[in-house]
Formats: sequence, C-alpha cells, structure tokens
Amino acid sequence: MSGTKTVPRPVPRPVPPRRAPAVPRPAGPSAGKPAGPAGYGGRRGTGPARQGWTSVRPGPHRSPAAQGPQKLPFIVLLIVLLAGALVCILVISTTLAEGSFRISTLRQADNALARQQEQLQQQVASEQAPAMIAQRAEQLGMRPPGVLRFINLRTGRIATDTPAGAEPASAGAHVPGTAP
Repeated sequence: MSGTKTVPRPVPRPVPPRRAPAVPRPAGPSAGKPAGPAGYGGRRGTGPARQGWTSVRPGPHRSPAAQGPQKLPFIVLLIVLLAGALVCILVISTTLAEGSFRISTLRQADNALARQQEQLQQQVASEQAPAMIAQRAEQLGMRPPGVLRFINLRTGRIATDTPAGAEPASAGAHVPGTAP
C-alpha cells in the first residue's frame, strides 16, 4: 500500500427531474376531465407524477379584472404626464405669442420714432439756412447793419469802414472814460 495512489472519483451531479410537455386540453365534453396518458383510466394520482415524472402546470392565471388594478397606476401616470406636457406646451406657446406681440409693438414704435427723428432733422436743416435766419431776425425786430463801426480803445474814437474821403457819421461821438 505504500506505493499505490488513490485517484478520487468524480462525484455524480444530481439530475433535475424531467417535465412532461404541456398538452393542450381539448374543448368539448372532455374539457373537465383530467388529462393523462391512456391506460391510467383518467384517475387522479395514477398519472406520470406517481411514477417519477412531473407535469407542467401553467402559472397562476389572472383574470383581466385582476390585472386592471395593477395597470391603473401606470395608466394614471401616463395621463398625468400627457396632461403636464400639454400644459407646458400651452405655457410655452403663450409666452412665445406674448413675446412676438411685444416685438411687433416695439418695432412699430421704433418706426414711428425713426420717422419723427427724420422730420426733426429736416426741420433743423431748413431752420439753419441763411435765408431762414435772416427772415427770423427781421421778425424779431433786428435789422442788418448799414455801416460797420469800430471803437479804438486807445483814443476812444469810433472808426467806420467808409470809403476814403468820406466823413464818418459819428466822428464827434464821445466814448465814456476817454478824453475828448
């Protein structure tokens, strides 16, 4: 025994039980009877489950009425989400329409002010013309000067811009603060 080695044996895996295929039940007079292979006499407890076979049974069947309460919160959630989206779209649309209305109102006011500015600029240009200034001065009682006169501050005499040899009109005028 000293020179022999023992080899471990593989451990067999447990085999899951086989399930019998689901057989559709016929509709008609035998619909209420249990389904089973021939030779079992249709008695309960004598079918394949008794001999080591398991049968496949469908899961719990729920009626549409039982599924309704579970689907109701989801449907309500969808309706609330759709209503919220509709309200958001309505608010956005109203805000955009208000902004558009305000923009059009401001553009109209801008156009009116631009026309008014143009008219005022034309009026200022026409008022600055030399002929208009002379006419307005006459309306205010001003008259154009006949002869230009200059005061000599050293001597106190008034000199006029007259042709040579002509006597100034006010050569004898006395300027206060000067000697005659």
